Amino acid sequence: MALPNLVFKGIQTYQGWNQHVRKYEDRKAAVDKVVEKTKITLEAFSASNIQCQVVTGGGTGTYPFEAASGVFTEVQPGSYIFMDADYGRNYGEDGQPFVFFEQSLYVLSTVISVSPGKRAILDAGMKAVSLDSGPPLVKDNAELIFSNGGDEHGILRPSGNLKVGDQVWLVPGHCDPTVNMYDEIIGVRNGLVESVWPITGRGPGV
Repeated sequence: MALPNLVFKGIQTYQGWNQHVRKYEDRKAAVDKVVEKTKITLEAFSASNIQCQVVTGGGTGTYPFEAASGVFTEVQPGSYIFMDADYGRNYGEDGQPFVFFEQSLYVLSTVISVSPGKRAILDAGMKAVSLDSGPPLVKDNAELIFSNGGDEHGILRPSGNLKVGDQVWLVPGHCDPTVNMYDEIIGVRNGLVESVWPITGRGPGV
């Protein structure tokens, strides 16, 4: 079928399901399979005299494998710019947590109620941070565990040394849908607001 208004440039081989395979060797094995299928596809194109200028794929969790394969012309990691708690559960080749990129995205919440020794209530619930990839973590305090308190509230257990009015920085479980909840990103450096970036692409269906 002729499509005169379309020009074929290449193929997209991104595999979202492989980005969060936890063990390094398992992620590599999964990408190796993708690389082989991609090679077969390219050979079929070549046999039909179809030029494939662009072979794109890979993501934050797998991009080193695609980049080293010799098959891809580009890789497309995106979450690396922010990172999140779920990517932090991936492991590198050394068996240690995935630390190729630094965490830069946080949701700032405030303690609004405390039951000493038991729990602290935050003003950040499902409307403030996405829970689809697990709960957020508390920055610099692994002992405090977040659980869902509804649309507007989060619960931290135990309460630690928190008191009403304290601010808590949350590491989102999934950066993409969390960013989509907001109109702006507040850029902070050394405790001072340095920039405000509008999130122009946010909203339903994006």
